[in-house]
Amino acid sequence: MGIKAQNQVTIIDITDAYSVILSNENQTFREVGYNQGIAAATIQTTVYSYRGSTNVYSYINPNNLGSTHANTDGVYLTIDSPNTNPAQDLVVTIHMPAGLVNNGSITLPLEIYEANDTTGEPLTTFNKEFSYSVAKYGNTGAAATIYELEYTGNLFNFDNATGTYLSPAQIVITASSQDGVNAKQAYTGGTITVTPYKSDGTADRAIEHSTSVTITPTVTNKEPDFLYYIATLTVGNEIVDRQTIGINRQGANGENAYAIDITSSNGLVFKNNSISTTLTAHVYSGGTELTPYSSITALGMYVNWYNGNTGVGTGGTYTIGAGQVQSLVTITAKLEDTQLNLGN
Repeated sequence: MGIKAQNQVTIIDITDAYSVILSNENQTFREVGYNQGIAAATIQTTVYSYRGSTNVYSYINPNNLGSTHANTDGVYLTIDSPNTNPAQDLVVTIHMPAGLVNNGSITLPLEIYEANDTTGEPLTTFNKEFSYSVAKYGNTGAAATIYELEYTGNLFNFDNATGTYLSPAQIVITASSQDGVNAKQAYTGGTITVTPYKSDGTADRAIEHSTSVTITPTVTNKEPDFLYYIATLTVGNEIVDRQTIGINRQGANGENAYAIDITSSNGLVFKNNSISTTLTAHVYSGGTELTPYSSITALGMYVNWYNGNTGVGTGGTYTIGAGQVQSLVTITAKLEDTQLNLGN
């Protein structure tokens, strides 16, 4: 018999895809000390299984975990709730052993069921990975050491009327060091340098020593030989501290005696040309600071700033920025009766 007509249809079984989600799929643990591994810890994760958008049941067969339930790092699993039947929210605890130093993972061998029992074959199986990592604890660095100049005074008192020094007879400068472990102690591994400066800003011969330097001021024709002294402490090739020893001239016949001190907003030692600091001149009359700066100019006096013999500024402050210092610069503040004209 011949075929008079024909047609066909295709029957398709569309099965929703399965997906498994862990509430916590990875965790980082921190070492308790350098190369000591982590402290013992536990972390819980809940297993959610879906067929399409329908929540199905998850189960971990204890026979699939091995005798120790552990991986090669000693990380192991326990099933918290429930531990006998599949569940829509299966809770698993991961146990992390003390001393663990490796990153790794442990496998959750999951079976997926239609209902909360294990009758029949599972719908599918999943090997879901829980991963862990160890945040390393850095080795403890060497304690920072602070080096400083120590001095028995920072000002000589000079009597203009008699042309002699009043006190102290001398100032002794030493060095100290202190780290994060030991108390401050005498330091003799660096170089203490004291440079005297004349009234015109020129430097005289410097004195250097590793242990101490004693400054004994001298006078010629009833005038101090030097206007001030600069002491530095060098450790290696770096100047780590710097101090100025000034002269306080006592007025004669009722004249006021003036002294000037300099402070720096960001210290005196910088690295990699990251220099940014403001120097402030503090002017004293008879031990009392003259402030604000207008009280100084009202007396017909001005603070002028010098880099060596070159005038670089005038006023109560002077700012130094990156690019202005090549290894070392000496800035002097002078109290003068004439204001610098920087326009010439």
